[in-house]
Amino acid sequence: MPQRNEMLQRNEMLQCDEMLQHNEMLQCDEMLQRDEMLQHNEMPPRDETPRAQRFPSSYLLSVLLSLATLLSFNASSQVDPVGAERQSSYVLMSPDTKAMQDDPSLNPATFAVLDGEVLWRELAGKKNQSCASCHGDATVTMKGVAASFPKANSTGQLLNLEGRINHCRTEHQAATPFAFESKPLLALSAYVATQSKGMPITVERTPANEKALASGQRLFNQRMGQLNLSCAQCHAERAGQKLAGNPIPQAHPTAYPIYRLEWQAVGSLERRLRNCMVGVRAEPYAFGSNEFLELELFLAWRARAMLVESPGVRP
Repeated sequence: MPQRNEMLQRNEMLQCDEMLQHNEMLQCDEMLQRDEMLQHNEMPPRDETPRAQRFPSSYLLSVLLSLATLLSFNASSQVDPVGAERQSSYVLMSPDTKAMQDDPSLNPATFAVLDGEVLWRELAGKKNQSCASCHGDATVTMKGVAASFPKANSTGQLLNLEGRINHCRTEHQAATPFAFESKPLLALSAYVATQSKGMPITVERTPANEKALASGQRLFNQRMGQLNLSCAQCHAERAGQKLAGNPIPQAHPTAYPIYRLEWQAVGSLERRLRNCMVGVRAEPYAFGSNEFLELELFLAWRARAMLVESPGVRP
């Protein structure tokens, strides 16, 4: 009987994978359209289809039951990996994708880095200043900088790297901030992040970030969406197992901005987090929201001392 129950559970898990793969394909075109509109700072059209038609109750019930089986299958699920047990999702990639990330001449994100290098020296704003006007040679002055974000500025405001770039534009260049997920913002972020490649992430718990860090940890463990799942249930407790046929990574943000093959574009950590929220049928937080910043802070602290890989390539 125990063997038969185990076989039934495995069959249900396979059915769950098939349904998730099918559902991902159905949503692919819609998500690509939404991402393209977001990059142009436009609001996607509201879907007026009744919820019951968009998500049939019988289908949702099947997915929920199958996911419940998956999550209960391994009763002794592991705790969040720490220390040497942590690993970058790089180790889960195919040899071809690893080679693409390792070789700048093959890495599609190299174009973003080169664009960022040009923007670094470009005069902008009413003050007619460039990044280089204040910071000089980025290959020297920006070493280790990206590895220290997110962090609070002198006024206590929590900023990620993209937020810090826009803060510099508005305060020191008197220029309009770049739109979230825009090409120039991602390019400058990639260029600055590349200067920290191979260096350890240095985010630590401090009196200035302690409250935000605790909030980020709560968000990581908070169930959300119609599937009622948390980040921790997949990326901590069941990292290394498979969902929809793909290995579940530990979700350490060591390589952002990344070029994701699914996107055919460079994207930020917030874009990836929004994808996860859509995947569990939750309403995504807005780009630049406090929730995302706090979650990013916790993820960076969780990955402290791991090495920066930017710009990364992911499936």
